[in-house]
Amino acid sequence: MAGHDEWQTPQALFDLIDAEFGFDLDAACTADNAKCEARLTDGLADAWMACTVWCNPPYSDLPTWVARAWQECQANQNTVVMLIPAYTDPKYWSEIIIAHADEVRFLKGRVSFLENGLKKTSARFPSAVVVFRYRAGVQQKQAHCWWWDLRAEMRAKAKAA
Repeated sequence: MAGHDEWQTPQALFDLIDAEFGFDLDAACTADNAKCEARLTDGLADAWMACTVWCNPPYSDLPTWVARAWQECQANQNTVVMLIPAYTDPKYWSEIIIAHADEVRFLKGRVSFLENGLKKTSARFPSAVVVFRYRAGVQQKQAHCWWWDLRAEMRAKAKAA
């Protein structure tokens, strides 16, 4: 999976999600592929101090990144939105995502990630957008899971513009 660590979020996908959430910080990027003005190139070491955080983490260490996203969301009382593979069998899915996320949006179709700014072919795996929101009090809640037809929504927004 280390080859997927440098895959960049396609701009149209990011723009659609950003229009909904209004991201202040990119928690997992390089200096060359940051999606927000405020960015962390070492998101596992630095605090995610922002209202709304975007995170398309390196896929080679997803359990660590997912746990970090939930911890930072609660510690900083913010919202964290992640784009990750929708492999639901790893332990972190049931123990962290399903137990603590507010939403899991399973994307219809495959994401065409970018590498070095160039369009790649579609990913070989399904993807999901996971939304963690700060929760005072009750820490465990079943995630609202649904299928999101991202392409249809992007076409509708393009028509409206």
